[in-house]
Order: sequence, then C-alpha cells, then structure tokens
Amino acid sequence: MSGGRGIIPAGGGSMQSTGPLVRASHLKDDLEALAKLGAGVEAEVRARVPGALLARVADSARSEWLPIELNVTVVEAVHAVAGEVGLRLWGRESLLLGLTSFFRPLVQTATALFDPTPAAICRFAPRAWLATYRDAGSLRLLDVEAHELKVALVDFPEPLRRTPFLLAFAGTFEATYVFCAYTGTVEVLPLVDGTNPGFVVSWARRPT
Repeated sequence: MSGGRGIIPAGGGSMQSTGPLVRASHLKDDLEALAKLGAGVEAEVRARVPGALLARVADSARSEWLPIELNVTVVEAVHAVAGEVGLRLWGRESLLLGLTSFFRPLVQTATALFDPTPAAICRFAPRAWLATYRDAGSLRLLDVEAHELKVALVDFPEPLRRTPFLLAFAGTFEATYVFCAYTGTVEVLPLVDGTNPGFVVSWARRPT
C-alpha cells in the first residue's frame, strides 16, 4: 500500500504537523464509518493501518490539524480491502457522520431551500473543503447546468490526486442525493478542466 508505512517515526515518536493538513474530526469520522462496511472489512482495514496512526487520531482533539498522510493511509487501506464500491460507500458514510456535527450549519442552510437541487447543495462544497483541509488546494464548481455540474480539484497535493482518494471523495459527493429529491452519479475524471482532476456530478429527479 503506497503512502502508508513511511509516516510513523521509529520508536513511536510524534509526527510533525507540517505540509497539507486535515482536521482530526474528519479522520475520526473516517474511522467510525468503517463500521458501515461490516465487521470483517473494518477489522481487515484496521489491521493494515499502523497502530501508532490509530492512536494519534484517537488521542487528538477534534479541532486539531493532522498530516494528510494519515488520511491517505486509511483511504488506501479501505481501497485495498473493499475496492471501489466499498470505498465510495465509506466516503459517503464518513461525510454523513460529519454532517451531523461539524458541517451541521452548512447542511441546515442548504436544506432550508425549498426543493434543493444537487447544484444548490454542492455550492457549499468549496467552503466545506477549506474547513476540513489546510494547504491542500481548493474546489471549483464549473459548468453548472440544469442536471449536471463539474467539480475541479485545484492544486491538490499529489497524495490526494491518487485514484483511491478521488474515489473516496466522489463518494462524499454521492451523499448529496440523501438531502434532496434527486438521484444521480458522480464520475471521476483525471482531467475535468484540462488541468485538474475532478468529478462530473449528474442527477435526475427521483421517481415517486
């Protein structure tokens, strides 16, 4: 598994919180969401993650900033065990956990709209990204149409441009359909705007 073994210092020393960072609250939600994949999958994923990493996340305050390598290690472990389907499901469930706490104000604002569309909900994604990640790029919404939009992942660091992270992140956008009367898909594109990777989010009204 790439990106997973070189981040724990020998002897269990502390890790430096430098470079791109992620909120500890997100990592805690990621680990809690593993239960949605079933006990067997959760156990296998946790077995692939260094114990010092799990302890670091458990011991951190939810508001603390931690290195994104911790995030990438867990993402790649889920991908190795559960594949794309499980990875997308896990990404969605992790976001839904965060929406009950850290992102509650954004959800309440978005769903206060009458019959919100996925486009209306997705417009909060750039703010949510900046609240969760630091020095790790930004999101840009492009080509917003009646039933489709594109999301460019601008200046993402290399570990967050790998396929496992992109698939897990696509799963978080699939959570959009939980909060509206639409269903749809999230397609991962290596170059969504000619420069950056990203997604095409498409939807149609859910049959009644």
